[in-house]
Parts: sequence; structure tokens; C-alpha cells
Amino acid sequence: MTHDDVRAVFADAVPEIWDGVIEIMAIAGVPGEHLKVGLRSRESWLDPVGATMGMGGRRILPILQRIGGVIDLTAWPEALEARLAGALRPCFATIEPGDPIRLHDVTYGYAAVAPEDVDVRVALHVRLAGELLGVALEQVGPARAQAGGLG
Repeated sequence: MTHDDVRAVFADAVPEIWDGVIEIMAIAGVPGEHLKVGLRSRESWLDPVGATMGMGGRRILPILQRIGGVIDLTAWPEALEARLAGALRPCFATIEPGDPIRLHDVTYGYAAVAPEDVDVRVALHVRLAGELLGVALEQVGPARAQAGGLG
């Protein structure tokens, strides 16, 4: 299954995507394994993630049955930093100064600063978030961040 196939499955299950009211801005990952999908609404009053999920998961469940694996839906706000914060979920609920992860604008993109002993799940979300947004995103520990001037 390709990312175009994933788009078609979403359009079949979510009328707002079919009608163009909700746009799939980007897809990252491997269908059937783990995907992140960036969604934007053309209507300010419509939550693209909530509408795609459906009440009680009625819309996302058939999508999951057809695609398989894990699918993380994230909103696609204008600001890149806000998109990045959303794309790193569900591993990081919030990104604030002083939290275990901080974002730093650097010449090659962004660096996600996390404890040295992060698990594989965090590394996967960092990789998929970078892929979703089309930015270089590197996971570095606090010691390297300090040494490299990121902290």
C-alpha cells in the first residue's frame, strides 16, 4: 500500500476529506506498520483530527482495519514549531522550556533534545515527525546539546 492508497482510504471513510474541507497535508511512515498523518481544515471551526476520528472512533476504526498498524493523526497549524510539537505526540504531550525535550532552530533543521536513555518508541516518533514535516530532525541527549550549543 502506498501513501496515495492511504489518502484514498481516508477519503472513502471521511466525507470532509473527500469534499476537500479537510486536507491531508503529509503522510510519514509505512502503511500497515506506523503512520503519522498531518491534517488541516479549510474551516476554522472544524477540528480536522476530531472529524477524522469520528464520534467514538467510528471513522478511524474502518481506516485502521483497511490499513492496519498504528496511525497517529496530527493537526497542521501554520507555525512549523507547532506542527513539530504535534507531530512528536503521543510521546511528548507538551513541549515547553525546561521539559525533557526542547526544540532549537539550527542551520540544518531542528534538534530534539531528550534523555540519553530514551526508548525505541521515542526514536520512532522523532524520525516520523521529521519525515512528516520534511525537516531534518535529530534526537540528541542533553550532554551533546550543551556541547553543541543547543541547550
